[in-house]
Amino acid sequence: MSSLARHPLQHKMLWIAMFVISSAQLGIGIILPALPAIADTFAKSECEIQLLVTLWLAGFGLSQLVYGPWSDTIGRRPIFFLGQGIYLSGTLICFMSKGQWELLLFGRLLQGIGAGSASILPRCMLRDCFGKEGLTHAMSYLACVTAVMPVLAPMIGGYLVDHLSWPAVFGFVLCYLLVLVLVALLLFDETLPYPKRSFSCSKTLIGYWQLLSSLRAMLPGMLCWVGYILMMLTTSIYPFWIQQNLGLSASAYGQLMVVPALGLLFGGCC
Repeated sequence: MSSLARHPLQHKMLWIAMFVISSAQLGIGIILPALPAIADTFAKSECEIQLLVTLWLAGFGLSQLVYGPWSDTIGRRPIFFLGQGIYLSGTLICFMSKGQWELLLFGRLLQGIGAGSASILPRCMLRDCFGKEGLTHAMSYLACVTAVMPVLAPMIGGYLVDHLSWPAVFGFVLCYLLVLVLVALLLFDETLPYPKRSFSCSKTLIGYWQLLSSLRAMLPGMLCWVGYILMMLTTSIYPFWIQQNLGLSASAYGQLMVVPALGLLFGGCC
């Protein structure tokens, strides 16, 4: 990594970007082994419990459409702390929501909205800090993190569910985010390479309309969306099928999920 990021700011921001994006990946993967236990607690069906995944994904995806352009105008640092504040609030609500289904759903939505900043900002930060050649290498480090976390998150979640309870999953995420915010307070430097300016909603909407009108730009994105939707559909069904039909524990489910996650990791490397 030393040959990649010779400048101290580049080296530091690369590590921070990897830490930040890991928190976004953690938020979705760690809850999957806990879904059957949550369903039992609230006496909900499999279809109803899928709302915990759907609301997270809705907030996660839509919020990035705002975070990106907004951070281009007022800076990366304030948007980071805004997003992390929302992420922390949603996680705390989920942690304290035992027995209150609507509160848990609201917390998951907030979690997704906050996690959207942790997904888009690392890429923006690296674009600010690295040139064209260095950016490609820096992005490969982010890709490694996004490939490794789907392996680790279900394993951590399964262990916590079996040895503590499902709220411990949110407690772990809460502690993880608090450490991230503390590190960012000390080390996160503003990377925006040009002066800040006011955010224009109309210009942003025009830009998105032009993007949506370009088939060349949208077609690769739509192919990625289909794959991602299918992946999330299967991973949200697996916990019930494996734990209930095969009689495996949440920890065993987390360990079993290493197999497809490693396939995703090796496939991405190839």
